[in-house]
Amino acid sequence: MVSAISWVIQGLKNQDNSLVLLNTVFVCVNMLGLYHWFS
Repeated sequence: MVSAISWVIQGLKNQDNSLVLLNTVFVCVNMLGLYHWFS
């Protein structure tokens, strides 16, 4: 989770849109998973 967020930041620094998109989706999926896990 934390690594995915750091990859998003790294991708933004490098202007790497595919990396940002991939990891943003990954973070969203993780957030949904955590939400369902705790609710």
